[in-house]
Formats: sequence, structure tokens, C-alpha cells
Amino acid sequence: MAGYRGQQMINIQPESGGHAKFVEINPNPVLSCGANGELHFVNPATSKMLKDLGMMDVGEILPRDHKEVAKASLDTSTALVKECRVGGRILTWLYQSVSGSDEIYIYGHDVTGYQSSTSDAMNFPRSNPSPVLTSGADGELHFVNPATSQLFDDLGLEHVGEMLPHNHIALVKASLKTSTPLTGERKVAGRNLVWLYRSIDGCDDVYIYGHDISGCDPKIFCIEGFPNANPNPVFSVGADGVPRHMNYATSQLLGKLGLENTTDILPRNHQQLVNACLGTSAPVTRERNVAGRTIIWSYHPIDDSDLIYIYGYDITDYHPNIF
Repeated sequence: MAGYRGQQMINIQPESGGHAKFVEINPNPVLSCGANGELHFVNPATSKMLKDLGMMDVGEILPRDHKEVAKASLDTSTALVKECRVGGRILTWLYQSVSGSDEIYIYGHDVTGYQSSTSDAMNFPRSNPSPVLTSGADGELHFVNPATSQLFDDLGLEHVGEMLPHNHIALVKASLKTSTPLTGERKVAGRNLVWLYRSIDGCDDVYIYGHDISGCDPKIFCIEGFPNANPNPVFSVGADGVPRHMNYATSQLLGKLGLENTTDILPRNHQQLVNACLGTSAPVTRERNVAGRTIIWSYHPIDDSDLIYIYGYDITDYHPNIF
């Protein structure tokens, strides 16, 4: 197989097999690389993107920290997403390690058409009816929109920090370090506020989006409520990884696959994922192939507790059989 050294326009073909057909016909860029970040193949859509952008070097369209992201995805067995801007386009790249090997698939998406020209901190967030703030790496706030100021006044507080999560600075640093959206919660003045921290690619700023969920039915946010009505499998587990609850859809999935034990459908490194999720307070995602089905499991820590929600999605009918 031809190699790529990051210098010229490439023409690398995937090896024969199940993934080759998918890679060839995928209208979006698909690449693979090894543990050292060196590319093993790219598909025709990648070559077309390079041509459209007038570029010869694949490295110009990948994240600047491509090698580091690839290694992190491989080391943690976690899907990682990075964004980069090049040639007036906004590209997102999903790094997905392949179980049992040192290979990493990289899926590209041009999201320029879905990005609003008003998405900067001084435009859309200003008109957003929900609180939006930006913070630097030190946790110092750089901007708050009118909705944040209104909430601040409504609550009768003296400092914006009083309505942000207690671990605000830690969330900012973790979001920047992991490039992962993180969620924190704060109960203040009788209100229940949820805050989403999202890092901005290429800089040290973090967007913080607030949602007041006080008026929502509390059952939606508890194990016995929304998960039971969820048509997809939902677990909750403790720090020991033992399921505390599973909804009806999970039981249906087990029955459909002819299985009896939940460990048969959860990722093989389930306990490690639980530990990582709690240790970093960040969501992690893992895939499991079982009984001819491809199931994605997303682990989400529950703030101020040792519980984790695990959401399952059967993507067999939407996912190429490349593994």
C-alpha cells in the first residue's frame, strides 16, 4: 500500500475487503492512520476535497494536533472530534480507533453550510434567549449575553460565578484539554441550571451555554422517568460498573439478541470506560459488535454523584460493516 508523508497530493487506495467498498463510495472524506499518525489510505472524496480547496497536502485539512488526537483516540479507545478551518471551510474530523488493532479511522464532514455567519460571540449568542458566556483558560469570563444578565438580575445575585457550577474552572480546563463538551449543574435561588461547556477549536476560549430546567418535569432527569420511556437502551451504573437500573428497551434488546447478561451487550472494557468517565467528568463513547448488530454506547457522568447514564444506539442499519 502506498504511503503518505504529508508532502504531495496523494492517491492512496484502501486494502481490499469490506471497508474498501464503503470507503470508495462514501461521499465524505474517510482516512485511516496508524498509531504514529501516518496515513494509510484516503478515499476519493478526500482527494476531491483537496482539489476543491486547491491544496496538495492532506495535513493542511487535518487538525494541527492530528498525531496527538490519533494517539489519544487509540490510547483511550474513545471517539474524539476535532474542528478546523481551512480555505474558508469548517471541517470536523471524527477519530475512531479500531478494536484489536493500531488502526484509526478518520471521518470528515464539511459543516460550513450548517454554520451561521452569526455564530460568533458578539452576534448569535447575544440574541440567544438562553444564557451564553465565553471564558478563557483561567476561567475568567470574557463575554455574557443579555439573557445571562437577565437571569442574573432575576435571581438577585451579586456575581455571575454564583450561578455557574462550583467546579467551573475545572470544567473549563477539562473542556480545553479533552476538546470534549462537558456539562455541569448548579442549583441556586430555587432554580436548577444546567451548563454546557464547549471548547473553540484553535483558541483558548470556551463557550458556556446555560439552560434553566427548573420548570421541567423532574422525572425527565431521573432514572425512573425519561429512561423508562426512552425507545433506546438506557442503563445507570455506579462506580463499580454494576448496573443499578436498565429500562424496558434494554430488556427488549437482550431478548431480541437471545442474550441474558447485560455484559454481553456492553463494551468489553466497560469498567475502564466507567472509571475514565468518572475520572475526567467527560462523556466517552464505545462500540460493541454482538450477534450481528453494531451498538454504540455513550457514557455520561451524572454531576455530583458516582452514577453514570449509559445510552445505547443500534446503528447496524446506518453503519457500514467496515470492521
